[in-house]
Amino acid sequence: MSQDAPSLDELLLTVRQFVDEIAPQLAGRDRYHALCASFLVEIARREIAGGGDDSEERAMLGHYLGPTEPGANGLAALAQAIRGGRLDDRFDELLKDLTDHVVRQVRVTRPDVLDAMHREGGSQG
Repeated sequence: MSQDAPSLDELLLTVRQFVDEIAPQLAGRDRYHALCASFLVEIARREIAGGGDDSEERAMLGHYLGPTEPGANGLAALAQAIRGGRLDDRFDELLKDLTDHVVRQVRVTRPDVLDAMHREGGSQG
């Protein structure tokens, strides 16, 4: 009788639980590395749960910079456009889009620091 393999999330959760279980028994640098590993595994779990997709970022960059802007340097190019004043006439729209972008990023890295209005399921903007 075969069983379904555990999902990627279940595997990562198991690793995180193992690391969390042994971390209190460690000291110094080893404890620090265990805590970092647990934190990073949780980021990976949230990234996967969120689809791990940068299509919203690409769409935002395309909206402000045009479709030919390279993704890897897109945020740097957007910052340069902002500093150069090229998007001043779209400030309100840009501020909302950038806030939404940062909220999406923080939902993956540190959702516990978000205000309730920006947590998953909360209203944005």
